[in-house]
Amino acid sequence: MISSVSPVVQSAVSRYVREIAGIRLPETLYSQVFGFVAERAFSVGIGEILYLERLKHDSDERDLFIQKITIGETFFFRDECQFSFLDRIILPSLATAAKKSSFRAWSAACSSGEEAVSLALLARRHSGPAGFSSVAIWASDINRQSLETLSLGVFRSGSFREEGSGYHWLIEPWIVSRNPLSVTLDQAVLEGVHTARIDLSTCDYAEIPDSLDLVMLRNVLIYLDASVRSLVVDAVVRKLKRGGILFLSASEVPLFEHDELELSQTSGVYYFVKTEKKNRGLKAPPTHLRLPRELQTPGVRQLREPGVPVPSAPRSREPGVRKPSWAQDLEPVSGFREGLLERLEKCFILSNAGETSQARIELGVQLSGNTDRISAEQHPAVHFLAGYIYMCEGSTDEARALFDRCLSYHPAFWIARFHRAILSASADPERSRLDFASVARDIGCNGSNGLSGAEFLLEGFDCKYFRDISEKWTEKLSVKGARHVH
Repeated sequence: MISSVSPVVQSAVSRYVREIAGIRLPETLYSQVFGFVAERAFSVGIGEILYLERLKHDSDERDLFIQKITIGETFFFRDECQFSFLDRIILPSLATAAKKSSFRAWSAACSSGEEAVSLALLARRHSGPAGFSSVAIWASDINRQSLETLSLGVFRSGSFREEGSGYHWLIEPWIVSRNPLSVTLDQAVLEGVHTARIDLSTCDYAEIPDSLDLVMLRNVLIYLDASVRSLVVDAVVRKLKRGGILFLSASEVPLFEHDELELSQTSGVYYFVKTEKKNRGLKAPPTHLRLPRELQTPGVRQLREPGVPVPSAPRSREPGVRKPSWAQDLEPVSGFREGLLERLEKCFILSNAGETSQARIELGVQLSGNTDRISAEQHPAVHFLAGYIYMCEGSTDEARALFDRCLSYHPAFWIARFHRAILSASADPERSRLDFASVARDIGCNGSNGLSGAEFLLEGFDCKYFRDISEKWTEKLSVKGARHVH
């Protein structure tokens, strides 16, 4: 169906998706969404471009379109290790400190609400005379139909998976009927669960109360356009109380930073705690950690704070042994002759901040049409960052191709394999599984040595963090039906 829709229409659809939801349309939905636009336009007797204009004024038709662009992948107690951590450590601690007070949490972009119900059931375990006086969960999504389904208490049979099964005993007492396609829960299970239709990209969350104990914003940021991602994060963080907790999906944590959040890790579970702003009362970062004035953009955060170690330089070689060109400088085609790792780090910072045009300049390679000029002799981080820029822009095909090239020249540069695995998890889960397994092995054998001095790509995390994520994804993608995991 994609081939029947012109490139002009495909581009217009992608722009419209960004406009109404602030997300990059995932490749896995191309066929579904482009086909839907073509079919609906034909059924009402107008062209595809006019149909997109109609969506701006026809709310019912727009609701149908939104159903097609949203990813409804969810199930009860997904990422069970996070729920186990909540159950064992966080909720008991909050319940003890807040006797006769309510527990309030937000499940953002909840789809059909399995996450919100999981949270409600888990928190109720810690209610009572010695715990929370009440539990209130806000479940929000842009998809009206998903929220209506949640309100009915009807869930897909696929909402019950092997992962999360350790807590299914909490759900079983509430099941009133079951068939091969769906499971219906007693309406009482939804007590204290409030639904709200919210488009996260608007950053208008008036229906969500302030001073929340917990926000779950999982598998959301990876789809948001760079231009709205930081605005959404700021707005979400404002809803948390001081000391409140934010959960992201494991694959999103390395790409995330906020000056009011502190990353914590317990038993392999990573989460953020809202604190005072890190930059209050701190001196400016040392000169070698700051971007030059001409590359600074107002409002863009630096990714390194004072006290974070400077990435180590490549190891020197034995006298008389010729260094590869990347160990000294980039080749002349790159446009600069000194400070390779420093410039690559600046490129990485700019890419994460959404300043991809400036990142290309800093990389010194104009990617459009010139990627063949990146030679095998150059530092592997040059190849990686060429792909990383495309990944930050949502151009996953180009990003994967450049990660492929990086690994063909430098097979031990495991950070490229890690990001290629993330990009392939939906479209090619078997390849993704093999990549994640390889990353876990490579880290075990080489650790940071495999990064050839470019430890700044770890963004302050240690190698064990990436190995833990890779092992969890390897296990997840090994389960039958993993072709639907995103």
